[in-house]
Amino acid sequence: MLSYSTDHGGYVVDLDKDMLEEAPRYAGDDDAPLYDADYDRAVNTYYGVTY
Repeated sequence: MLSYSTDHGGYVVDLDKDMLEEAPRYAGDDDAPLYDADYDRAVNTYYGVTY
């Protein structure tokens, strides 16, 4: 989902702002989520990634 843009000097993602604002996340001062199969599935489902 990421591509590198020399015009932007970094990575860009083809997602709208609303989707990113509602994306699964945690605050830096909160405990990180457990990166298990359930969390993986939830994040991938949110972004519509299947494999």
